[in-house]
Order: sequence, then C-alpha cells, then structure tokens
Amino acid sequence: MTSEELCIALLRAESEVAVDDVLSALTPDVCRITWHPLDNRETNFNVVTNQAATGAKALTELCTNMVDAILLRHAYQANIDPTSGDAPLSVTDAVRQLVGLRGARSGILAEVDSPSYLKDYAESNLVIGVTGSTDTCFTFVDAGEGQRPEDFEDTFFSLSSGRKSKIQFVQGKYNMGSAGVLSFCGRRWFKLVISRRFDGTSPWGWSLMRRRPADGPPVAEFLKIDGQIPRLEQHEVLPLCLRGGQPDPKVARTSGTIVKLYSYVLGRPANFRTIREALNENLISTVLPFRLMDYRAGVDRSRGGRRAEGVDERTVNGMDFQLRRLDPEDEADERAELADRSLHIADIQDPNLGTIRVYAVPLPRQLPGWLKPARNRMRVYHAVNGQVQYKRGRDYMSGPCRLPGLKDRAVIVVDASELSESAHNDVWKGDRETIRQTEVGKRYESQVTDAIRNSNTLKKLEEQIRNEETEQLAKQAQTDLFQNVVSSDPHIAQLLPGGTVVRLPGRQPRVNDKEFEGRYNPSFVELVGRRLRESGVDFVLGQSRRIRFNTDATNDWLTRPDNRGHVRFVKPDGTDCGFGFRAELTDGSLSVTVHTLHGQASVGETIETEIHLADDGMPSPVKDAVAFRIVESRPKRRSGGGGRRPQHGADENDDESGDGRGLPTNRWITKDGRAIGDEKTVPWADFDGYDDQDGGAVTDLGANEKIYYINYDNAHFQHFLARERTEIAKRVLTEQYRLSMLILMMGFEDAYSRLVIANGEVDWAEWQDDVRRLAARGTATVVMSIAKTLPTLVTPDTVGDPDD
Repeated sequence: MTSEELCIALLRAESEVAVDDVLSALTPDVCRITWHPLDNRETNFNVVTNQAATGAKALTELCTNMVDAILLRHAYQANIDPTSGDAPLSVTDAVRQLVGLRGARSGILAEVDSPSYLKDYAESNLVIGVTGSTDTCFTFVDAGEGQRPEDFEDTFFSLSSGRKSKIQFVQGKYNMGSAGVLSFCGRRWFKLVISRRFDGTSPWGWSLMRRRPADGPPVAEFLKIDGQIPRLEQHEVLPLCLRGGQPDPKVARTSGTIVKLYSYVLGRPANFRTIREALNENLISTVLPFRLMDYRAGVDRSRGGRRAEGVDERTVNGMDFQLRRLDPEDEADERAELADRSLHIADIQDPNLGTIRVYAVPLPRQLPGWLKPARNRMRVYHAVNGQVQYKRGRDYMSGPCRLPGLKDRAVIVVDASELSESAHNDVWKGDRETIRQTEVGKRYESQVTDAIRNSNTLKKLEEQIRNEETEQLAKQAQTDLFQNVVSSDPHIAQLLPGGTVVRLPGRQPRVNDKEFEGRYNPSFVELVGRRLRESGVDFVLGQSRRIRFNTDATNDWLTRPDNRGHVRFVKPDGTDCGFGFRAELTDGSLSVTVHTLHGQASVGETIETEIHLADDGMPSPVKDAVAFRIVESRPKRRSGGGGRRPQHGADENDDESGDGRGLPTNRWITKDGRAIGDEKTVPWADFDGYDDQDGGAVTDLGANEKIYYINYDNAHFQHFLARERTEIAKRVLTEQYRLSMLILMMGFEDAYSRLVIANGEVDWAEWQDDVRRLAARGTATVVMSIAKTLPTLVTPDTVGDPDD
C-alpha cells in the first residue's frame, strides 16, 4: 500500500476500529512507519487533556483554527504581512477589510441579510461533515491558508511555539494545534490531518495522530513514513462520501486543510440538532459562517435537494446570530419571534483588566426550544473573539445580579476580547472554561456582576416584562370557584393576585416535567444511607443484599456501545473483590444487588472494599468506600402492610427506611411562647424573622428524624378561629389546622427528598424555582385527601368528651 493509498483508506474509515484495521493490514517492508510524540514531548498528556471539559467545547477549537486559516489566506493573497502594521487589528476588522462579507459593514456576521449568500460562502470555505453508522466521526474542511508538509511539526503538531501570538486579528494565539479534541476521539485518539498550501506551491501533506498503545501516562503521537511527513500526490481531495459510497462533489478541495476525528465523544446525544446547538452555544459568533452537513440523515427523495442524497444540512452562525435573526432553515417550532436588537449594558474600562463590553439580547416570552431550562440553564456567556470561555446560569441572574425577572427573558454576553494580555492570562484557566480565583480573576468577575446588577437598561427591561406579565394575568377571567373562595376567605386574594387556573377533570399532562439529564462520564458515586456509610452493610452469606448509590451518569452509561461503563468492587490492594452482583442505573440511582460472598469471609468479619465506576473515556474511576459486615441474620421487617414508604433512594431493608405509622414529632410556634392548653410552645424569636404570615418550620435532626413546627399564631388560621363561637368548635378547627399543616409539610419534605443533589448541598439560588415547584407538587399529592377525610376524622366526638 502506497502512502497515497494509505491516506485515502484512512480518510474513508468511519470508526476507530476501521482505522485500526487499516493500520493492522500494513506490512513494514511496504510502509516504514514511525510514531513521534506531539511537540516532541513525552509528557504532552497534561497539555492535550487540559483544554476542554467536554467534547462539544473542544470542537469549537477546530472552528477557531479554521476561521484563522481563512483570514490568514486573505491576508497573504492581499500581500499583507499578518504581523505588520498594515494588518487588521481585530477579528472583525479582518472580516471587514480582508474578507468583505457582503452586508457586514462592521464585520459582524449578523449584519449579513442574505441567508443564501451565507450558505454559499460556507459551502465554499468552511464545512463540518458528520458521518458514521455506529460511531460518530467529524470531518472539518476549510479553504484556508493550508500548510506545507515540512511545516506540520511547527503548526499542527506543536503545542507551544506561539507562531500566531503576534498576529492581532486571529483567535487561536496559543498554538495548541486543536489538540484538545484528541482525548474525545474514542479510546485511541485517532485524528487525521491533510493539508496543502493555498498557493499550490507544495503537494498535500498528511499524518495521523493517536494515543500511544502502552501502559502508563498517555502520550499523543503522530505518524511519519520514511522519516518525514508523508505526501499525497493528487490535485483535488474529496473528503466526504454520500450514502452510496461515491465522493460528494460539493465538498472538493484543491488546497486548505482537512481534519477528521474518529469515534468522537460529544458528551451528549450526537444527533443533528444537538450538534448544531452545541456549536452555537459555545460560539457567540462563528466570525464566518460554517455549513454543517450530516451524511447520516438517510435518503428522502420526497423532500428534494440534498435530502434526496441523504444529507441534512444547515448553516452554523453562532449564538448571537440565532438570537437576533430568524434562520429560514430552522424548523418551525424553533422559530420563535426573537429580538431584532441587542441592548448595550456597559463598556468596562479597568487599568488592571483592559476593556470589557457587556450587552444583552432580550428573549421572547415563549423561548425557542434550545433555550428552555430543561435543555439549557445558561444565561450569561463570557466570550473572547466569539468563543465562549465561561458561562453562568439562571441562578446567577436571580442571585448575585438580583434580576430574577430576566433569568428567562434575556441572554447576557460579556465580550472579553479586549482584555490586556496579562489580564487574559490571569483571568482564564488553561481549560478556557473557568475563571481563575486570582486577584485579577475576582476583580474581573466582580466588575461584570456589578455592571449587570446596576444596569438601568436591564432594570427597565425587567420592569417592562413585569408589567407585561401582570397585564397578561389581569386579562384572565376569574372563575366562579375562585370568587367563591375569595368570598369565604378574603386572605386568599393576596396569595393569588391575578386569579387562578382551573383544570378540566381527568389526567392532565405535566408539561414542565423534565427528564433526568446525566453526565456522559460519572463524576461521583456515593452509598445511600448514613448508617451504612458509618457502620457498614450487614450481609448474610448465601443471601442477596441490595444497596443503592447516588451518581450522575446517564441512564445508558452501562449499556451504550462505546465507552460503556463498568462497576467494580475493589480490595484495598487494588485487586478485584470477585463479588457476584447485579447493577441497575436509573435516573441517578445505581442499584447494586450483591448475591455472592462465599469464600470471602466468615461470620463476624468485615470486608473493606471500594466501588469503582469507570469507562474507557475516563482517566480514572470515581469511587466510594463500602464495608460488608458478615452476620448470621438480619432483623425481619414487620408484616401487615401500610408501613411508611422507604425514603427515596434508600434500601427497603435499611434501618434508615424504618416503619410504623405514627405522626412525626410536631410542636406549636406562638408569638410569645405561651402554652396552648397543657402543651408548651416555641416562641417566634427562636426562628429568624418569623411573624403572623409564616406557617411553620422543619428542623432536620438527621437519621430521618425531623421536628415539624406549626405556627399557631398564623394570621389566616386565627381569622378562621375567631369566627367559631364554641370552645369545642375551636378545638375541632385547631386540630384540623394542625393535622392539615403537618400532612402538607410532610408532602413537601417527601417531594424535596427526591431531588437528587450530587454534592449533598443545595444552591438555593439555582434551585429556587424547583423548590417552589416541589412545594406545589407535595401539596397537590395530599390536599384532596385532607379535604375529603378530615371532616370525618376530626369531629367533636374525636376531640371532646362524650358528654359534650
């Protein structure tokens, strides 16, 4: 097999297994292949794997390099030295002066008013192809400057040469060679690079990168043949193929660069929509338009065009374009009426930082699907030259920025492109996804937060939205039922200022329920049950024992075809425990049923182990300690049914699940701590800021023990109590109120306990809407039971003397 044949065979491969097969078929006497470490460093693992936390983010590094290559080609064609004083001073200047996009007066993509022009430009210059039947492969094709074979080691395979550091108008100045994508290219890190200089003065060069197949720290390396970067002696390369296997003539290149990533792990389902959303979300602006072509779509001749050839395609322009422009290629349900303008928030000038520009894009009341909280909770995007560096969520708008009304009605963009070089290095971590907690980093974040929080423009927008929402509520008709309730109890009116909505009888869809969205790789595993963690898991030899763990892996982690997850029990010395067990993973709950410990220990002994969760895409497993105490027998559960349901996520046999049907401990709260009958009470002063509008409180003592406090001096209850004429009627009403409040509070506690929180803590700003929803859900589960049963359970006969 010649060098040319090998290159084309690798280009046509559609998985890392296929690449392995091509390489395995080579014979040393035909192709004298050698492998060399990237950047000539045997310890390049720390740089390669410390650039992006997700595959979706890493892809944008390639997009950045492709745009830089186009801008540099235009500079060379105009006989402009990119490092000279004649060169543009910024990316937008380069687009305006060198590229001359039609309509982009300021060099901003959103100014171009012709979608067909953007489509044609992208097809000719910047294409991202998606292929593969089982695995997902990405092929990036640009018509940029290209590289000569002899320059590959100083460009594509360099990690620190800084060759673009003196060029003002490019984005990728750190010369990482887009190495950040390697660790997401399956297990073997295969990445093919083919490139030719734009002026045609040299042949195509090509090489393959991989992860060295050896134990120890991974090493990224690249291929040479006969001691040099191999050549491809042909004029035109067609990198992508249609469903029938024939090359796609729409994507043909005589120069530029082609990069193919094999068996790529995106970090989310790699369908056409999610790929496009991932690119748009991580690129505020693509600077130049890209054409995304998915060759996995399937032939649909009824739709005509490229779909008749099995290709689904759209133009990718970045988030700013998506927010401010209607793309005619978008599906109808994604084409909400978006803002036609952006709102300037602040230009921050700081001698220690440089310039920071902040602007907002208002959002419609009906959010497009890709911005709905179930799919995207991010609302504030920090960007450098259009590439997202850092994100903040809806909680940030509600909490530190104190603009809760805007958390779903505006996207804030913080443009940090003009930070000074020293500030840039002090603010951003190497992964370019996190702000460093240095003095400069904290100053940067404080400045941005203050600018958003104190913006009169945003306050005015929030007031406008609040007025719109109030007007919307005021227009809703008041139902007869609501009017009757208000007539009976005027206090209800202050709780529902705009009215209420009455649903039709029958089951209604819960439109706001969101499915569990786990991580592609688990980040933690924790044994459920405090007693089990502290004292160990009792195990009877010859019996089965189910234990549960919390984790954040996706539901398909144990079943997916690539990077499939594995569960192991490991001894302290690192060897496998050899247990027999069954593992099931659902919505963050890993249920493990251990059924064989024979030969491992005898009664009275304890087996110290760790549970390990790992897959081939993880550098190391996540783990938690589990101790098995071998006992003769375990206590039997009481029979008879009706016992208290085990706490969510707890083993039904755990001590923490408990049983019994008694009400939990509950006490009255009063204004002054006076006794109610013979019962002592707790004064308001023991609770921070309590008054006659509060209903109660819960103190969690741990081990599933809680004390419920109910406010006797609640104004609403006292209003009803004052209307009763007899003492027995007051006693009946008091017990109805106490029992109702207790059950409602228990309903909320039950719903809240089902909120899976990875680190055991709650960020109230982040979860405030969820907590409100949980409270409503908990109430909804018990309120009808209270309404139907209390009048028969609590009567004068049940609380008074028979003679009364």
